[in-house]
Amino acid sequence: MVRRKLLILMTALGLILSMTTILRALESIPVNLAGLLQTLAVDEIDRATGEWKSNLVHYLKVEDGEWYQIEDPQGILGTRPLGRIFLSGKRIQNKVYVETASILAPDSKTVETVPETVPETVGEQKTLVALFNYPDKKIQPFTLQEVKNKVINNPDSVDNFIKENSYGKAWINADFIDWQTLPNNSTDYTGG
Repeated sequence: MVRRKLLILMTALGLILSMTTILRALESIPVNLAGLLQTLAVDEIDRATGEWKSNLVHYLKVEDGEWYQIEDPQGILGTRPLGRIFLSGKRIQNKVYVETASILAPDSKTVETVPETVPETVGEQKTLVALFNYPDKKIQPFTLQEVKNKVINNPDSVDNFIKENSYGKAWINADFIDWQTLPNNSTDYTGG
């Protein structure tokens, strides 16, 4: 009976220690980091709805070479492109939840007091449009001509959208590749 109580007590103590370790790992630690921001645009199909969804994923490479994924629930970083930044936030494991951010001067560790603007994108925007399917799903839901129309020919084309929103300062010069079959089945690319 004493052994059983001792075993139960040791098990409970082990669970408490395990929970303490987990909670410490999940503690948020205030951090101030400077480094190179890299932003990835991730497009994927929502498995529940079948609709395309897009989101931005930010990473910060700090001076010692370590990488942190940056979580930006308040949208502080927006669509900021690659560049050196200083940010403050809370770190939980390898993720940093940004609270404030500033642009750093090139090749400097000091904050530059410049407006946070992105350089204009003007002129010809070279674009490659390639149509792909899979060996296990050789569907071709639209023709190459339909894609060309959506990208450059129609009044509501992507090209016209860019021209209109840039006040004629930017446009698309697209090359097109007709349907190609990728080497692996669809599940090899989507994991499902």
